[in-house]
Amino acid sequence: MSCTGIIETSEITGGAEGGLGWFKLARAIATLDSGNHTGSQYAVTMDLVSEQNGGESRIAVELTPDSARKLVGILEKVLGRGIKDGLLNRELDA
Repeated sequence: MSCTGIIETSEITGGAEGGLGWFKLARAIATLDSGNHTGSQYAVTMDLVSEQNGGESRIAVELTPDSARKLVGILEKVLGRGIKDGLLNRELDA
């Protein structure tokens, strides 16, 4: 297996809970690379990173590509329902 070099990053706004409690999230990093913990040849990894504590606060997730697609699908469904139910506007800035 070789590294793919596929990396995408985005600034985000949110929060996550870790061993020291809740912390603010500032950046998301997604990669497609060799699977280490999924048992699959390739995996999608997500790092949700805080700028607090020198960027040491983070949540890391490794998913099979199929599970990553399922996660994207359920996120799209929940956001779509929020729009349909009038809880969010179409621009999703609520």
